[in-house]
Amino acid sequence: MFRVYSVLIVLSLLFINAAVPSIYGAGITWDPNAETDLDGYKLYLGTESRQYISFVDLGNRVACDLSELFVYENAPNFLALTAYDTSGNESTFSNELSFELDDLIDHEDNCPDIYNPDQNDNYPPGGNNIGDACECEGDFSCDGDVDGWDAMVFYAHAGRDQFNFPCVASDPCYGDFDCDGDVDGWDTALFKADLWRNAYNKPCPPCAGDDWCAYP
Repeated sequence: MFRVYSVLIVLSLLFINAAVPSIYGAGITWDPNAETDLDGYKLYLGTESRQYISFVDLGNRVACDLSELFVYENAPNFLALTAYDTSGNESTFSNELSFELDDLIDHEDNCPDIYNPDQNDNYPPGGNNIGDACECEGDFSCDGDVDGWDAMVFYAHAGRDQFNFPCVASDPCYGDFDCDGDVDGWDTALFKADLWRNAYNKPCPPCAGDDWCAYP
């Protein structure tokens, strides 16, 4: 997954229309050039603006999935297109597209072993330099997994709010992951996403063991 900072590239009559995020990456598409002797396109990549270190010959395609390319995480990436004709003539570079991988959980990530600066970080309040998407927020016992015991704890607190066993410092709400004073459907969805994580299945980062929320 990545964050896209620009979505339009112009190459004579060539336009990159969009960069479309997905769970496994992103892709770009462009309108084809109108020249009758058009033979294809090349996509150039680099980690510095206008300093390209590799290219891919795309042939006469008008789309590319960025999972086909070698790109860096936690670093800026830059790309531009050229068009070439049947005589081998190549156009100048298009305008440039820049993007940066954001370490959302996907097939390329080694979460939680890498710092995730672009994700929310509220574990516990104040953060621990690991993005929320990597946390085992339901590891109430801090034993490195989210198992049946944690599920019992969570469901014992599910449904608590200001009108039903309010969350207070002397009786905190376990499972109030956003610290809004209740354990509702949103918290349930987060817990279910982490259930059965362990050392062999999306391992949990170290658990701080501190109180999650500060209640009156």
